[in-house]
Amino acid sequence: MSEAKHTPTPWKSDCFLIVAPGKTDSMSSVYGGRSVAHTGQGFGEGKESEANAKFIVRACNSHYELVEALESMLSRFGHLGTDPGKRDAIETAENALKKATASTD
Repeated sequence: MSEAKHTPTPWKSDCFLIVAPGKTDSMSSVYGGRSVAHTGQGFGEGKESEANAKFIVRACNSHYELVEALESMLSRFGHLGTDPGKRDAIETAENALKKATASTD
């Protein structure tokens, strides 16, 4: 079974709504894009819902660049992990890369 592809980035947030470039839909037509998700109704959750949407957008828009940077760094400097002073930094990078590329199933 092939993995479904997500909506192309970059995404943007407007209040609690996350939208992607492309054809507008009924939910996001006001915002100029296609709705991807929303983080709440905005009633009583306003600031937290807006902060969640912004956080998700930052994480998604930077995901592939961060994965590429970690892979590049580890391929160049991973061998330095044998030095006790550098081992912690290498392990942190390896663990972050595992989390970023892990299946969510």
